[in-house]
Amino acid sequence: MNFGKYIFSQIADFLPKRYFERLVMKSIDKSKNWELSAWNQLLVLMYGQLNGCKSLRELTDITTAHYNKSYHLGFGATPVNRSVLSKANTLRNYHIYEKYAYHMVKLAQGYWQSLRATRSILCFRFNYH
Repeated sequence: MNFGKYIFSQIADFLPKRYFERLVMKSIDKSKNWELSAWNQLLVLMYGQLNGCKSLRELTDITTAHYNKSYHLGFGATPVNRSVLSKANTLRNYHIYEKYAYHMVKLAQGYWQSLRATRSILCFRFNYH
């Protein structure tokens, strides 16, 4: 039994949610009152990418199989089914996710440049025995 937060939800905590919500508010979106919010859709798609899912069917099968953990993973209280996710992928404005991805890349590049500026290079030692 897990007593702490899941690793995926810990990763999701690092994402700038307020910036994403501002992008959603700026866009004209007819799906604001759906059971699957844009943030939950992003998290489900990221989970599928990190999990190596090859299709939407595989992704939704995994999320419905673990429906009791979906709230703790950040997907919302209801399990994500294929029809809702497919409709959300079709009707929601993909430019929201594109702008968010570019913002995340810019943040990562800025972080890397700040590391290089301070000459802090991460080194890992591997001991092979």
